[in-house]
Amino acid sequence: MSTESPNSSSARTSQPIGYSLSDVLNPYSSSSSDNEDQAQEHAKPPVQQFHAHILNQLKLEGFEGTPELCADIFECYFQYVHPHFPIIHKPSLIEKINHNSIPKFLIFAMLANAARYCSQLTLITNTQYHTGEAFASIAKNILIDNCQVPSLESLQSLLLLSLHEFSNGRTFVGWLFGGMAQRMAQEMRLHKLDEQPSRVHTEDSWITLETKRRVWWVCFILDCYSSMVTGRPMTIDETESQVLIPHFNDEWENSQSSSAPPTYELTAHRPQSQSHFSSLIRLSIIVGKILRFISTLELRSKPTLPSVTSEFSFLDTSLYSWESMAPFPSQEEHTSLYHRLQSINVKLLFFTAVIVLHKTNIDFKEQTSSVFCDHHNHSLDKCTKAANGISNVFRNNNDISIRFLHCFSPFTLYVSSMIHIHNKKSSNSAILATATENLNYHYDLLNQCKNYQHEVDYIDLLRKFEKSFL
Repeated sequence: MSTESPNSSSARTSQPIGYSLSDVLNPYSSSSSDNEDQAQEHAKPPVQQFHAHILNQLKLEGFEGTPELCADIFECYFQYVHPHFPIIHKPSLIEKINHNSIPKFLIFAMLANAARYCSQLTLITNTQYHTGEAFASIAKNILIDNCQVPSLESLQSLLLLSLHEFSNGRTFVGWLFGGMAQRMAQEMRLHKLDEQPSRVHTEDSWITLETKRRVWWVCFILDCYSSMVTGRPMTIDETESQVLIPHFNDEWENSQSSSAPPTYELTAHRPQSQSHFSSLIRLSIIVGKILRFISTLELRSKPTLPSVTSEFSFLDTSLYSWESMAPFPSQEEHTSLYHRLQSINVKLLFFTAVIVLHKTNIDFKEQTSSVFCDHHNHSLDKCTKAANGISNVFRNNNDISIRFLHCFSPFTLYVSSMIHIHNKKSSNSAILATATENLNYHYDLLNQCKNYQHEVDYIDLLRKFEKSFL
């Protein structure tokens, strides 16, 4: 990664564009009058030629590299971004690239998220989390003109731009892009994709159907994360979703667009899938219910009513019932990076959900009173175990850099650190020692995050909370 850059804005304004953005996907369109150069361009393989044209545009944004480097960034996308949010079917993408039929805004949105993971990348930037800005800028400019007619590619691009904005600390803009994606998905009626599951979808291949299911559920998952991080209400009500849980990722990932679907694809009763992504979806559904419960809690005049206590207990039971069925391998070090990243994300979301639910039952000022008095000790104990669980997930996977986790991981560290700070008041010496050790560890991890993600300054918020609480 190089942070040096000859010139910046002055260089961009003085250099001629050479050709329009519409030429990026047209390998036979060029402003050059040199027939020999054109012949060389035409002789390139389609993918290399495609990357070359993208790079010509990116040079205007400060990008320096080769088509091979551009291809390397694509691989970074599927290695480090795709495991968290699998919304792009790689074989279909490559096929469309070879036929120059992929919308350019989707390519740039992918590169915007993957750029930070490419160690060879050279951009005008001083931090790794800014390395995708050039790509994102182009994607946004092109996408604005392509949102009038909803499409799967536009929807995928909006989701990726939302993730990019969250990664760069612009949570409000990330929330807006996520909201645009959710509304476009509803306009496309993806939330009713399997309203009649026995109906044969003749208009789409099973690969496309599975991709649409993944895109819809990522819309929902992103809505959950966004609501937790920003404190804003969720947009999607999962009770209105009539979309099947996707198949195992391997079935989808490794299939060509012409592949025949599994025999149970078009039936209402598909086998119980225990993939990490399907488990993440099921967990997110519970998280959505928790977030709606919390958002309405403050509006209730008598929060200790039996109906509220019953709802709290139901959500708690749902979380731990999910945990008992989750596909957590006992020997994660022997699994692939792809599956380890997925497993880490699912575990972190589970522990975070436990804390988000049960911290509503802990008074951080008095430490003794609570919303549901009968459950206070249980809530504090569960929050403590969950916060320690988050610490252990990071410790047990310390061979994986925190840069490879998705952009909401710092929030997980933040919310669990609040429990560790709370437990620094504990009269139990063992709990106090563990809380102190884990809190220091979290501060170290959050400091590392600053190198890769421009997040809210959680360390400053925690220091202030620690000072006032202790």
